[in-house]
Formats: sequence, C-alpha cells, structure tokens
Amino acid sequence: VLQSHSLEQGLFKSDYIEIADQCTLESNAFIHYGTKVEGKVLVGLDAFVMKGETLAEKTIWRGNPASTVTKP
Repeated sequence: VLQSHSLEQGLFKSDYIEIADQCTLESNAFIHYGTKVEGKVLVGLDAFVMKGETLAEKTIWRGNPASTVTKP
C-alpha cells in the first residue's frame, strides 16, 4: 500500500513517495507519505514504513514500525 496522504488531527496532509529501481515491496507492506526508498531495497511482509523515512540503498526493512535488518 502506498499511502501518499493522511488525515492527522483534522488536517489533510500529503507528500510524494519516491521509489527507485529494483525495489521489492512484499505483501501488505505499507509505505507512508514523504518516504524515499533508494535502489535495491526490500520492504518485508506486513512492514509499516513511517512518514518521512529514507530507506538506504541495498537494505532490508521489516516490522511495525519498519526498521533496517541489514546494511550494505
């Protein structure tokens, strides 16, 4: 799910989601607005990427909230 907008405390907020080449978003992964996913990133099953995160190239992210489990 790519969620590029949200209603927060009665205010509508939105921003871009940038996803580079060769990324994998597994089933039920949730990417919130304002996020940048660099190249060759894997976002795992049911992971929740918080707004404003930058996912560094060649990393794997899992969990809720998502955190990196590997680094290049």
